[in-house]
Amino acid sequence: MLGPLFRNVALSAAAFFVVSVVGLLLVPVLIAKYGLAGFGHVAVARLFVPVAALAVLDFGFGEIATQAVARARANGDWQRCARLLTLASVGSVGVGAAAGIGLFVASPWIPGWMSIAAADRPGLTGVLVATSVAMPLLFLSLVCEGIVKGFESYLAQRGIEVLSALSYAGLTLGAIWTDRDVNVVCYALLISLVLRALVAGAVAVHSLNLRGIRPARSLSDDRSHFYALSRVMAANKVLGATQSQSPPLLIGVFFGPLAVGTYDALNRLPRFAKGVLGTLSSTVLPVATRLDSVADNKGLRRLGQTGVLVIGLVSLPPLAAAITFSEPILRLWIGASLSTMWQWQAALFLVPAASVLVGFGATALLGRPHVVSMMNRLVALQIALQLTISVVAGAWLRELGFVLGQVTAVLLTFVLQMRQVNTELGVPGAANWRLLRMLGVTIALGVPGALLAGRIHSWSSLALGSVGWLIACWAACYFVVMSAEQRRKLREAVKARLSR
Repeated sequence: MLGPLFRNVALSAAAFFVVSVVGLLLVPVLIAKYGLAGFGHVAVARLFVPVAALAVLDFGFGEIATQAVARARANGDWQRCARLLTLASVGSVGVGAAAGIGLFVASPWIPGWMSIAAADRPGLTGVLVATSVAMPLLFLSLVCEGIVKGFESYLAQRGIEVLSALSYAGLTLGAIWTDRDVNVVCYALLISLVLRALVAGAVAVHSLNLRGIRPARSLSDDRSHFYALSRVMAANKVLGATQSQSPPLLIGVFFGPLAVGTYDALNRLPRFAKGVLGTLSSTVLPVATRLDSVADNKGLRRLGQTGVLVIGLVSLPPLAAAITFSEPILRLWIGASLSTMWQWQAALFLVPAASVLVGFGATALLGRPHVVSMMNRLVALQIALQLTISVVAGAWLRELGFVLGQVTAVLLTFVLQMRQVNTELGVPGAANWRLLRMLGVTIALGVPGALLAGRIHSWSSLALGSVGWLIACWAACYFVVMSAEQRRKLREAVKARLSR
């Protein structure tokens, strides 16, 4: 059970390292070419796709597809899987068509609402119209990628993501090289998303054809199950999209694209970290679904206890390093124009740190609607706190007020979310003490790390300093956090892997 999970985590980490590096390298290039306002212009165009602000219209199509395939692999009921996948596909295309029509109608007004420069508004309108045409395909791709995840074909899934990132980077660099305006970069983003959808569709269809799965008419029980799960997932998606996408929308309306660009630049590294770590957590869904479907509570508890500890060991030290070395990272990456705001970027790294610990357990429990409902209520509380603090603080801090609201709300609700996850998974309190010891280790090592950060003036010194700090942190966690039995099992697993 844990072997495939760890393999998928490692594969996801490698793929998203490539995707993250490609995206991060483009940030200073775009800012140098188009300025922070132009960078904010691209961020505005990115909002109106199914994985961004329009995720409020996603009824969990991808997650339903993943669970349908994973359950069929566990119990052999491929006919029901076919019926649920047909429902998810039809629903996603229908929602995509409705979203496309709405975006097409609103596209002439959106650039003005977001305070885009008058000369660039017609171009952005054209981008939004093209996006509206592709919307049914983009929503259907959620189902296709869910199918690939259900089969645990993570090599194909991560390859699709890398291909999309490289295509966007290549088209963007071509636009900059030929001195095209910023709207061409927005078209490059759309093309990369369409390419990702087409490749994901091909892989999903091939996987289904190998098992003889064809579209099937649903039964009343299938529809009841689908609607019940989609209602819960819809609330989850609305909350998630509101939490992540409302800040740039509100910043654009209140302060314009320059403020959006500043907020997006400060949030880019933490957001990439959250995306990478969230994808690591997503690998647990098929495994947890199979365990839950056969009522293996002991296995699910072991998955939660071991998984959270491993995810913490993998993710928290790098995030702590990013906080510690935030100033030289921002200075070397983008330049002196934003390096004075490094404290805000450092604070934003607390968001993925909290989210990855909650997200692993919450993802494992997606098959339990009552748990999803409870977690949704806690996220709703978090969003209410975030928006209230952001709007009030924004009067004085402008876009930085939204950073303050986001970080404060996440930290205030973290304990409540972890308590709910641990209760449902049956994780003992000792696991939380191990996480606290891990946190203590990173804080203790952060003091000398912060002193070292002031001496970093090149990428090579940043690499050496951060790698040395990480090695020290992981070594300390190995001896302080892990028990003797866990260290023995880890050594045996590494030895077995190396002997192959």
